[in-house]
Amino acid sequence: ERAIRSEIAAEQEKILPQYDDFNHIDDYIQNLPRLISEAEKEKSVTDEKERSPPPLPKIDAVFISHSHFDHVSGLKKLIKLNPELPILCSRITMDLFLLRDSNYLKQEKIDTIEQEEYFKIVENVIYVENGDKVEFKEKNCFLSFFHGGHMPGALMLLAKVNDFRFLYTGDYTYYDITPFAGTKRFLEQISRPIDYLLIDGTSAQEEHGSIADQFHSLLLFLEQKAEYEDNVLIGADPSSLAISFMLTFWRYFRKLQLRKGYTKRPNIYVDMMVRKNIQVINHRYEYIYGPISRLIRDKANPFNSIKFRWFERSDLEFLRTKNNIIISHPPDLSYGLIRNIINVIGRNPHNLVFLAGAIHEKPGIDLISGESEIVFSETWKAPFRAFLINTFMPQLKIKLHADKIQLAEMIKALEPKEVCFFHQSARRLTQAVEYVKELGVEKVSLPIKRKLLILN
Repeated sequence: ERAIRSEIAAEQEKILPQYDDFNHIDDYIQNLPRLISEAEKEKSVTDEKERSPPPLPKIDAVFISHSHFDHVSGLKKLIKLNPELPILCSRITMDLFLLRDSNYLKQEKIDTIEQEEYFKIVENVIYVENGDKVEFKEKNCFLSFFHGGHMPGALMLLAKVNDFRFLYTGDYTYYDITPFAGTKRFLEQISRPIDYLLIDGTSAQEEHGSIADQFHSLLLFLEQKAEYEDNVLIGADPSSLAISFMLTFWRYFRKLQLRKGYTKRPNIYVDMMVRKNIQVINHRYEYIYGPISRLIRDKANPFNSIKFRWFERSDLEFLRTKNNIIISHPPDLSYGLIRNIINVIGRNPHNLVFLAGAIHEKPGIDLISGESEIVFSETWKAPFRAFLINTFMPQLKIKLHADKIQLAEMIKALEPKEVCFFHQSARRLTQAVEYVKELGVEKVSLPIKRKLLILN
């Protein structure tokens, strides 16, 4: 046994350095640049693997529900990676996408489209509209499309594969909001139960009340201000909400004029971005559901009313006049022309301000919290003395996202077996999940980084 131990010790002496042997340190120092380089290379490869998302499955086509930025911002990149990819969307959605894209607008005065992605997008688009059906008989599959409310051109997608029914709502509104048809009148065309409902959860935990009552309350405020020829500022976002406001206000005061001889109809000023959206509606009016389409067709277009005016940064002289309703964006006052406007309108205690839509940033969020001063920057502050509806009547909310009540109506009508929310965090959907479960839904989930988080 001692002999064996002696042999092992002798072998270790050959392998292990002696305490006074620094050759291994010299070797390490001499090879340090190479070792660092190899380590950095390995780390780079590892980081690249971590950064690189897993490969996407084969994409047969892409459906665009509507043209808002959060739904179309990646379209050019997607087409660049998949240049032959078919795109399913409405005509209005494609028009508005191109109209709002700043890089595309830079090419307005050029006869040819310079960027290949735009050319491919226009070339690849397959237009679908409300009521259209695309069948794949050999696959026992079809796609159907229905108005989704929310904005011009918005569509829902119903996919039926064998006996499995999948419905994607996009951003939607259940009830009609002038001039956009909600989903309510089209749900009876969809067979149920729906196996999988992918639905907008932006306002799923909020309760906005009756949209008709909300508009009626706002109109009473506006009529009072018009009677005294005061000015009103409506902060509205997105542009489709601004269009809803302008048509609703115009119709209300026009009826007062015709039925009661009302003589104090206010002028309605809207910014130029909204005007571009209206140009698309005028051009594609046959794809807008309801009275507005017939009015435009019959040459009684309300958008041509003398009471509608348009403004831009270089033309704000109208702020010196009285009895105006001004509609601009964004409602949180975080950028744009609305800052210049509220700087004037907000100083007069007789004027009225209503901020409608999403308010997430300063100074808008400070204002609805009760601040009496608007702080635009370190060097730009303005007193706020106008009557703010948001603080006087906080329950008055007008949004183009379906709330808890509208969600319940969708669940009752479609009888889904599984509901998956998008556009919201799990933390903010806890109450909505319980509410949906009470309505009889078996499974509720939320997409998170290409995975599904089961919420019940």
